[in-house]
Amino acid sequence: MLLNDNEAEVKNAAISSLAQCFKTTSNLDPRNLSTEKICSLLLPTLQNAYTDATAQFKAGIAVALCEMAPIIGKDYSGMKVMPILMELIKDDNADVRLNVATGMIKIGNVLGPELLSTQFLTTVGSMTKDAQWRVRMAVFELIGDLARLYGKDVFQKQLESIFMTYLTNTAASVREMGVNKARELAEKFKGDWVVQNFLPKVIENYGIEKQGYNYRMCSLNSCSAVCPFITKDQITQHIAPLLVKAMKDPIPNVRFGAAKIVIKNK
Repeated sequence: MLLNDNEAEVKNAAISSLAQCFKTTSNLDPRNLSTEKICSLLLPTLQNAYTDATAQFKAGIAVALCEMAPIIGKDYSGMKVMPILMELIKDDNADVRLNVATGMIKIGNVLGPELLSTQFLTTVGSMTKDAQWRVRMAVFELIGDLARLYGKDVFQKQLESIFMTYLTNTAASVREMGVNKARELAEKFKGDWVVQNFLPKVIENYGIEKQGYNYRMCSLNSCSAVCPFITKDQITQHIAPLLVKAMKDPIPNVRFGAAKIVIKNK
């Protein structure tokens, strides 16, 4: 089997082709890609091959496993696929971690809220501090997508505290991803969640002393993102006092950001 070839280039090409094969299952004869064949032939090979493999091959395995999950179903994904992914998500190579984080939503669709084990949540929480900003951004995107998939109750109990750390992430692109996901969550969860859960944490973050102005800007941008999903009275009660404070900020960009929110929502 090419996945066990002695040449790294051949193995990399084979795992890439396998992942592409899983992506296009609708065009394949199901007799040639059954759950039984995958679990009896392919999975054991991948289980044995990933530990000492090159980073490129492991990154390919991560993609293939995530694409495989919808085909083999919940039981096999939970028992066979997730243990490998939970090892790969801690790999030293950033591309391997990134591929797992990016593809994990497919596992989430298959496993449902059972995905959110203590081990998974602990790992995801630590990955919000990953050394590579691309990995951190993928993690926050994953959390937002899982929140929309599983609903408000699951999000509040298991994911919200991790998600809200986007407010103080050191990378601007990651904070921007968080703001975009916050907008999506506000649209789905509606005004009660925004007022009772989201805004208090955003306002608290703005008030943290001795932190860079970029984090205050993130708080303001977060407020602006959720304004369309709350009433004018709620904006006046909960956001306006923060804007008044921001108008007096010593940093011009912060004052300008507050002014833009006022103009946009007047």
